[in-house]
Amino acid sequence: MKPSNAVPALLAAILSACSPRVGSPPKHADEIPKDVSTFIDRRDTCDYFRGEIPDPGQSDRAREVEEGLKEYCTGTDESLAHLRSKYATDPQISAKLAEYEELIEAPSQR
Repeated sequence: MKPSNAVPALLAAILSACSPRVGSPPKHADEIPKDVSTFIDRRDTCDYFRGEIPDPGQSDRAREVEEGLKEYCTGTDESLAHLRSKYATDPQISAKLAEYEELIEAPSQR
């Protein structure tokens, strides 16, 4: 190889070695799939409303809590079961999902 061709070839080799690979992004330890993070956000909001107990006479707040429970809790038992099955072989995701109670909905809501 001529000296004039060595520099571009060396530069190309270095750039190739340093560039990210298409189709295989790095997996970080704290990376959570979108469906799991969406569930976590929804279920955490649900759990917030589950912990709210309005004082007697706070009918507006009681209504807000009831609406929040319906919006954020309904369907989460099924979603949790689906995600636990889907990510059963992923210890990181399984551990995260294990933090949530399996059955929080009334049987009529499932």
